[in-house]
Amino acid sequence: MQSADDMSSGEEVQLKGEACSGAGSLSRKGAPWSVEEHCAFLKGLEKLGKGSCLDDSCLASLAPLGRSLTRLSLTAFTTSLASQEAAQGLAALPHLTSLELQSAAALTDTGLAVLCHSPCAPQLCHLALQHTSAGLVTEHGLQLLAATCTSLTTLNLSYCGSAVSDAVLLQLASSVPRLKELQCSLAGGVTDAGLVALLRCPQLDLLDLSYCQGITGRVTSLTSLRLARCPELTDVGVAALSRLVRLSTLSLAHCNITEVGLLALSPLTALASMEF
Repeated sequence: MQSADDMSSGEEVQLKGEACSGAGSLSRKGAPWSVEEHCAFLKGLEKLGKGSCLDDSCLASLAPLGRSLTRLSLTAFTTSLASQEAAQGLAALPHLTSLELQSAAALTDTGLAVLCHSPCAPQLCHLALQHTSAGLVTEHGLQLLAATCTSLTTLNLSYCGSAVSDAVLLQLASSVPRLKELQCSLAGGVTDAGLVALLRCPQLDLLDLSYCQGITGRVTSLTSLRLARCPELTDVGVAALSRLVRLSTLSLAHCNITEVGLLALSPLTALASMEF
């Protein structure tokens, strides 16, 4: 565990836990803490570090940082966000603009609802939920998230499975006008209908839909597009991509594309990087 001398400031917190060992690591940057804040936070870490894993109670220990914390990363935690401790912890962090909950095995729709009702939700700009547990987070939870976190500019929903659907993309298009980057690899519920909905995102610049089997090729104007391992994407769908005149990066690896489809991309004069 780090000492108070090791943690000299506080705008960013990264906590990484191992579900089996309970190991954790912490890093912070920003405005200096007071002695009282150091003591309160270290006391919380000492208590949590003796458990089998780091869970919702870790959020309560972050309360002393509420006045300055803007970025929080929780990786490989058993956090559900559905408890009173999680609600209280998020309520004490009203200035968060970036939140990462990668590999949150216990995250549920109820937990997402707690996040959506927290003070930080309307101002979140960056949110990462990749590798959440399949089946615990559903389409309905992500729709609520999209309807609430309306300031998002970057969103990572990769490997969330069928929870990422056309309905979720429609909600994003309707509620998140400043969305610039959307990553949805292995989104089992996304088809061309969802991509058409994204036409309403005027600032969308990067879209990752790798491994999405329902994609055939009708997408909005982008500068970077990844469609690797989309088996339903054929030469016909690729021809539709020729309208993306701003496209500079394109991945079509492991798709059913022939020379005919590649020739159809000749109008993409801005294309600088391509994978197939």
